[in-house]
Amino acid sequence: MEKNINNSSGNMKGYIIYEGPSQLDGEPIVGLVTLGSSNVKTGNLMQMYIMRADVRPTLATKTGQDKSVCGDCKHRHHLEGSCYVMPFTGPLPVWKSWKAGNYVKPQDFSVFNNKSIRFGAYGDPHALPLDILIDIKSRCRNNTSYTHQWQEMDPVQELVAQQFGMASVDNLEEKEEANSRGWRTFRVVEDYKNLEEDEIICPNITSGVSCIECKLCSGTKVNAKNIVVKAHGVKSKRVALKNTSKVN
Repeated sequence: MEKNINNSSGNMKGYIIYEGPSQLDGEPIVGLVTLGSSNVKTGNLMQMYIMRADVRPTLATKTGQDKSVCGDCKHRHHLEGSCYVMPFTGPLPVWKSWKAGNYVKPQDFSVFNNKSIRFGAYGDPHALPLDILIDIKSRCRNNTSYTHQWQEMDPVQELVAQQFGMASVDNLEEKEEANSRGWRTFRVVEDYKNLEEDEIICPNITSGVSCIECKLCSGTKVNAKNIVVKAHGVKSKRVALKNTSKVN
């Protein structure tokens, strides 16, 4: 039975912000937000996880059912991609904790007033209804947000989403298209040799600043250059392998 914030236990880990059909394929998903994080790179941001409600994230990445929360992102493990998020580290413990009743449904989203949130520690935030994202964003102090769904949105969705999120792009062609449509971009690269004039390397790489301090990955509300980061994580070599296979 679904808990609400009034009958939560001392083991409360965070909030249930959505339980329902994915906006990407209609399958059942859950949106959860942790109370904080010990992640050194991000700093103590609340972390949003979007996962299949009926399938463990470790299984979903194997069967392809993670499409419900990641769309057609080419970095998915099911597609032999380079996603740096390992489903058995962050996502699985959060999913298990939710199943154990340690996440509660707040009476309203005022619990996010003046908070700092990472939209999509796992999963694409646009698997959730846009009105939920707008409500939370209107309340929080600052956020990071990235989406691979920027080519799939209607004009109104796109205009709103651009204000608090970055378009995740994987090459210069995608970057140029996203920029022309009004997005700031977050581009994954093999190396930092060929940056555009309107791009900078992620400040965490260049100066060690955490995401909670940086605040640059929050869409067009920030007047800043586009962000570039080198593929990282245990699967990062797959970026180079995929690019090599395109040439041969």
